[in-house]
Amino acid sequence: MRGPDGVVYPMKGVFHEIVEPERLVFTSTAFEDAQGNPIDDAEVTVQFFMPAMPTMNMPAMKSDAKLAPAGGGVYRGSGQVMMAGRWDATVTVVRRGQRLGTKQQPVVAR
Repeated sequence: MRGPDGVVYPMKGVFHEIVEPERLVFTSTAFEDAQGNPIDDAEVTVQFFMPAMPTMNMPAMKSDAKLAPAGGGVYRGSGQVMMAGRWDATVTVVRRGQRLGTKQQPVVAR
């Protein structure tokens, strides 16, 4: 993840459970500061977004999830997606009111 100031914050994660359309469980790890120390006092949120599909008469959908610190720079939480398909998952990290960075990646719920 690259912050607005250009600093790169390594970010890794593992999806543990996908139960369509009600549950997505994942662990996000490696939130570290520039010195390599784990960041345990940040606010970490994930937004799942699916764009509108006008040909199917479907509006855009989004769901937000807040992750809780689990220690050692690890954050855990659950999110909900409303249907199967491709979603854009955007992870945002804020610490002491400053946005450290945002990372977006596609997620496919089946």
